[in-house]
Amino acid sequence: MKCLIIYYSQTGSTKKIASAIHNGMSQLADQCDLMSVKDADPIDLDKYDLIGLGSPVWMGAETPNVRI
Repeated sequence: MKCLIIYYSQTGSTKKIASAIHNGMSQLADQCDLMSVKDADPIDLDKYDLIGLGSPVWMGAETPNVRI
């Protein structure tokens, strides 16, 4: 299984949590990649079996950077 953890982190807190999830998933998956939202390419997303998305919550909602 290939997994991808994508995160947006303004202060570094979400990046820290994404890294911890990545470390755990790396032990379970054949391949697990970690990248920020700005580095993620939507064209490449179909290469993954599992995608996790991490974002801070601002005023009760996800940040505009990750809103679809």
